[in-house]
Amino acid sequence: MIQQVIEDPIRQSLDDFFTMKEKCFYIPIFQRRYTWTTKHIERLLEDITSVLIQKDKEYFLGVIFYLQEPKYDRKCHQVQIIDGQQRITSLFLILHAIKKLIDEEKINNIALNETIIKYLKVTDKDNQITSKNMLFHKTSDDEVYKKISDERLEIIEQAEKDTNTYKNFESVYKQIKELRKKYSWEELLSIFKKINIVSIPIQSADDAQIIFQKINSTGVRLYTFDLVKNFLLMKFKDNDDQEKFNRNLKWSVEDKLNNDYNHIHELLKLFLAIKKDAYKYDNIDNIYNAFVDWFKKEQEKNQIKKIEDFTNEVLTQISDYAIYYSQIKIKDKKEREFSNELWEFISEFRNIKINAPLVLIIEMFRLWQKDKVLQEAQVIRALKFINSLLMRRDFCDKSTNRLSKFFLRVLRDAKRSSSDYFDFEKRLLKLLVEEPDMIPNDEQVRRLMHGINAYSKNLRVFLNKIEIDNPSQPNLDILSIEHLMPQTLNEKWIKDLNVEGLSEAELDRKHKEYLNKIGNLTLVTSKINSSISNREWKYKKEKIEDKLFGLSLTKDIKENEIWGFAQIDERTNKLIEEFIKYFKYPSLI
Repeated sequence: MIQQVIEDPIRQSLDDFFTMKEKCFYIPIFQRRYTWTTKHIERLLEDITSVLIQKDKEYFLGVIFYLQEPKYDRKCHQVQIIDGQQRITSLFLILHAIKKLIDEEKINNIALNETIIKYLKVTDKDNQITSKNMLFHKTSDDEVYKKISDERLEIIEQAEKDTNTYKNFESVYKQIKELRKKYSWEELLSIFKKINIVSIPIQSADDAQIIFQKINSTGVRLYTFDLVKNFLLMKFKDNDDQEKFNRNLKWSVEDKLNNDYNHIHELLKLFLAIKKDAYKYDNIDNIYNAFVDWFKKEQEKNQIKKIEDFTNEVLTQISDYAIYYSQIKIKDKKEREFSNELWEFISEFRNIKINAPLVLIIEMFRLWQKDKVLQEAQVIRALKFINSLLMRRDFCDKSTNRLSKFFLRVLRDAKRSSSDYFDFEKRLLKLLVEEPDMIPNDEQVRRLMHGINAYSKNLRVFLNKIEIDNPSQPNLDILSIEHLMPQTLNEKWIKDLNVEGLSEAELDRKHKEYLNKIGNLTLVTSKINSSISNREWKYKKEKIEDKLFGLSLTKDIKENEIWGFAQIDERTNKLIEEFIKYFKYPSLI
């Protein structure tokens, strides 16, 4: 949808973007409030002023989506900021702080004053600066920002001074005051000609709010990598080196991850989790700031190396992890670069859809493929157990909340104790098993699986596992999950089930209790599913015998002339034993 309503991206400087004739920017009412803290705006100011140190360099700020409205309102065409509000508002707060300091210095420089004013006020069609503010909000932040932009700081109330808008203005005012000791105003204002953005116009006003929601559902991933990429590019003084690095970055990371920013975002999270030994970076600011902090600390440790060489080493590391990530999460069976056996467990891990162990798995791939200290067989055994752990926890209703930190700790402890990696996976399993209440044992599985809603679990992974060794090789892709005892009971089903003479309420309670037990669920084709869903047992059984005779799952079903609570219990017990056999406790691996 987004591709259909956006126009061609425009790469331009902030100077060009902020000085468009007869244009003014506004933040629409559906936008969230201004949430950046002083930490965010201080980091932004630090980043954009870095071009003052490398005078021939530019800075890429990211992408701005906007909608130019057709109406002409009070000296300007309104430009609605769809995505980029936090950065745009912060940049204007920086400009207002610069304006305040210039006024306080009482500098008699017409050109300087015109330069700052043209950013803050609308320019008309005759290139004349008007009194109309360039930016205004239609959100709850408008009142404080308006007082700042109108230079009426003296009427800002105490409660308003506690807002992010005012705190950030005060913060950058102090920062710029310090920068002024090193640089002229001309130098400080020149940064806006060196800051580049990609501005993307939106075509339709009707869908502006929907577009905003769509963009923000993926936009964080987009900006995260753009900022990290720009930070690394700034480490190269030579333009040719920048171009080469940018090409390598695209080829070695973006292309490997199919230019999918969800995958790129996840990769950066994993990279930082491994490097910083912490799994707490999720949004754009956390990831970018954490990456910069890690880079600077590592750079200090490697001062003997040229910054360009160190930056290329970092790219190599990220590129390596991109390769492993792609093998684990993206590439299909035809593209695999390892054995069928490993592919089976990689595919199974993907289908489980719990990413917490990824930090451990991706590092195991590095130890295997890069460092050559692990064998593929060791990776297979470790992955087999990880899948068993995930499935056992899932089917015993154990939360996934603690898994991310747990697997990171396992990785750290396993690597710390590894003088050699001959028995890596054995030590790994020992660490996993010793963690209290981490993996349910066989008795816990037997007890807990009886009471779970199996329909809401990774049931397909388990049911597919049963069929994987089936000599008839059924096409599992065309099968869906079906309730044997239906979700809606007709009179025939009520009569067949109520052999104990239960009351209507008791029967209803027992039906709900047994409906999603694993023994009441099987695989059928979608076509059969729709035709038998609420039919009586005899009809269901005939259809299953006729159409699904080759499935291992249906063999025991066909032996039952009736289907009730006792049969569901019996089949549940059988399937639990199958589950224990396929997803073994580590002592049995």
